[in-house]
Formats: sequence, C-alpha cells, structure tokens
Amino acid sequence: RLDEAQQALDRALASQPDHVGALRHSGRLNVGRGEFARAAAFFAAAVERDPADAVLPIFLFQTELLLGHWERGWVAYRRRATRRALETALLECKRSARIPSVAELAGESVTLIAEQGLGDTLFFLRFAPTLKRVATLHFAGDARLHPLLGRTGLFESLRATADIASDPAHAVLLAGDLPEACRDSGDPCPAPLRIAPDPARLAAWTMKLEGLGPKPWTGITWRSGTPHKDLAFALHKTISIPDLMASLRPLGGTVVALQRNPAAGELDSASRALGAGVHDFCAINDDLEDALAVTALLDRHVGVSSTNMHLAAAAGKTADVLVPFPPEWRWGLGSESPWFKGFRVLRQASGGDWSQALASLAASASGGNTSRA
Repeated sequence: RLDEAQQALDRALASQPDHVGALRHSGRLNVGRGEFARAAAFFAAAVERDPADAVLPIFLFQTELLLGHWERGWVAYRRRATRRALETALLECKRSARIPSVAELAGESVTLIAEQGLGDTLFFLRFAPTLKRVATLHFAGDARLHPLLGRTGLFESLRATADIASDPAHAVLLAGDLPEACRDSGDPCPAPLRIAPDPARLAAWTMKLEGLGPKPWTGITWRSGTPHKDLAFALHKTISIPDLMASLRPLGGTVVALQRNPAAGELDSASRALGAGVHDFCAINDDLEDALAVTALLDRHVGVSSTNMHLAAAAGKTADVLVPFPPEWRWGLGSESPWFKGFRVLRQASGGDWSQALASLAASASGGNTSRA
C-alpha cells in the first residue's frame, strides 16, 4: 500500500526530519516506485546523518549509478565494508588508505585485489587496461579466474590472496576501486575486458552441441543473486520458467540450461513449457573455462544477469538480458546499458509485469533473429 506508506513516512519526517529509519524507508519506497532521483536524495540524507551505517552507502551508490551519476556513485561506493576493511589494514601498516589516481600509480607495481564474486570482479577489471598503460599489474583473487586472466596479458602474477603487511613494495587497489582510480582517464564506461576462450574447450563443446541438435543454440538462465530476505541490498533476479520458455518456443533449435544450482523439477518444467527437451549444461558453472567456451559458442543467450553474462561479454558476444524492476545499476534506465553495448535489455514493468519484455523476446524469436549472440 505505497500511498499509505508514503503518507506515514511524510508525517514521520515532518515531525522528525533527521530520523534515519524514515529517510531509509522513504528512499526504498521511492526506488519501488521508480522515483530514483528522489530515492537518492533520501539515501544521501540518511548517510549524512548516520555515516557509520554499512548498508546505506550501498543503497546510495546503486541508485546514483543507475541514474548515470558516476562521480557521486563511486564516491558513495568508497563507504562499502570491504573498502573500510582495507583502509583499516593499510593504516595499521602505516600506509596511505586513499584511493590513488592512475597518474599517481605511474611506474608502480600494483596488486588488484578481488573483493567480490566472479561476475563483479570481471566487471571491474574492464578498467585494468587503463591502469596497465602506466603500471605493472598483479592480481590477487579467486584461483578460478587465473587461467582466464592469464590469457589477457595484463598481469605479471596471479595469486589467491594479497599480503599487505609483507609486500610493501606493491601498491594495492581493490578491483571495485578501479573506476575511482581511473576517473580522470577517459571513458567512464569502458568496454568489457576481452578474454579468448581456450581452443581445446571450444572444440570439445562444439562437438557436444552438434551432437545435441541443430542451431540456433540458445542458452538460458532464470535466476541469480541473493534473495532480498537474506541481504537487503542484494541484487536478486528471477523470472517464471514457463513464461520464459513459452517466449522462446518460436525460435526452435537447441536449448541448453546454464542455470546455477537448479531446483528439483525446474529442468523438467522448462522442457514441458518449451515443448522440447532442455539440455542440462548447469555443470559449466563449476569451471569458468567451460562456461566461457559455451557462452562463446551460443547463437543466442537469454536470461537474467549472472556471471555468464559477464563471460559472454568477455568472449565478445551479446545477449538478451531480462532485467527485473527495480533494475540493477549496470543495466541503467535506457534502451541499452552503457556498460554492455549491444546487449538487448528487456525490462520488467514497475508493477512486476514481464509481459511486454517477453512479448518482445517472442517477437524476435519468431522472426528468426539470432544476432543477439
């Protein structure tokens, strides 16, 4: 009952304008209504009054970046928990905790520390080539990324962790701080980092796909992220399996499921809705080399945003991305994401209705369009 909620919050703020809880809930209510500029103002006011809160800056940065306010968004992002933890560790070692600019890092050896999941790390590493022009780069993070990053030629070394105390010769930078470090270096939204798939994996998966059925080969996902009930600022995405499959039915060809950890019965449900077998490729999520190869081979990639979307971008492919409301900041508010050029964004309406997005998907499928990959 959004109108009643708004009236109650307005009364609360009229009585006590500095009430952080009322400001927070007003921001979240306006996000739910699509009033993102108003939401950002409420979140900014709440952060100003409670700068120690760990969640408010995440709400603020997500909203500002969604609006395309890059500078304000990255400033808010500095307040995230992983950034604060690094600052504490650096200060304990008597080192500067400030985020340096690219110019300040010229000639330095810099360790980029992965602080988040695989997809987010790949996303932020799109800024690494800018830093590579002036500095020697090292990577510290998930070992599953090491073979892929090794083929980019960006890094002198790849390791699982960074030891700040015993490696003072290296400057350190969180991967999520790269946009802030590169703020004066040109394009605020550089293209995704390109990573060539392993030729042997490409050959193996080509044979498997050819054995399954004819083209077009379509990969699908229907869920990703962390539910909001588990984490308030989580980016959780999901869509009805029967509705998604009904929209793909006109496309024909061969459909493979790329879904991580499908629930019991979901693949059967997808096959029934499609009217044909949906092949289980879910295991590729356990090996990034396999996932990169498969996404590179697909004629079409349809689904919610996940690590596989980042891998598709790394392989130089595009996709049809189903973006729930309110949208994740990477997908923006326009007809195309500034971060993923060529990806087609199919948006859920503010009331939760997917019908227009799925109708657009079905129309392109019936027209035989496989250019999205």
